[in-house]
Amino acid sequence: MSTPTLEGPAAHIGAAGSSRVVVRRGAGALDVPLGVRLPAVLVAASMLVPVAYLLMVASQLPVERIVAIVLDPSTLALARRSVGLALTVTAASVAIAVPIAWLTERTDLPARRTFGIAAALPLVIPTYVGAFALVSALGPGGLVADLTGWTPPSPYG
Repeated sequence: MSTPTLEGPAAHIGAAGSSRVVVRRGAGALDVPLGVRLPAVLVAASMLVPVAYLLMVASQLPVERIVAIVLDPSTLALARRSVGLALTVTAASVAIAVPIAWLTERTDLPARRTFGIAAALPLVIPTYVGAFALVSALGPGGLVADLTGWTPPSPYG
């Protein structure tokens, strides 16, 4: 019978030569201080306010009207587009993130730490800064027009 072995951070927990493996308990939900848990619960509850309001208003309508609204062709088209957008964004995110994660964690890519940090930058840059940079580069009189002489279509429509 072979002795079970652990790799990684838990490898030092078992005693040397012991056949018994001791696994340290990680931080659980009960270990979170009240000063962190209470604001988290308040934020989560505030996210439910629009849903609660929608249910409250919808509960005042007759069932036939609710069914008519849900089965209306424009409502179904909006739902279809929303689900399509969610699936497309998810697929694109996975198609971009999985190769980046694999390259930065499983290969000997030069400057992989820098590459990993650069891949996470969109998470910390506010969206309005990204939008301003995009408009500044692609807008009328922007960087692309200055460098190439070509005026791209206006991002304003």
